[in-house]
Amino acid sequence: MLNTDDVIENLVELTCGETATVQDRHIYRESLRNLVRLAKVEQKHQISMGMHHINAVHVSDVLH
Repeated sequence: MLNTDDVIENLVELTCGETATVQDRHIYRESLRNLVRLAKVEQKHQISMGMHHINAVHVSDVLH
């Protein structure tokens, strides 16, 4: 199974090819890494909000 770094490296290779500069490849690689980080934060936030909603519904049921 490929991990995130492997997938990012594959995307850099496929997208940039051999003609890209080291700097261009670095910028693209770091942009992809930042996108992954953002997606993880969004996912954690959605999970947290879902748990908050579940807890609020459960407390509401108990109180009524």
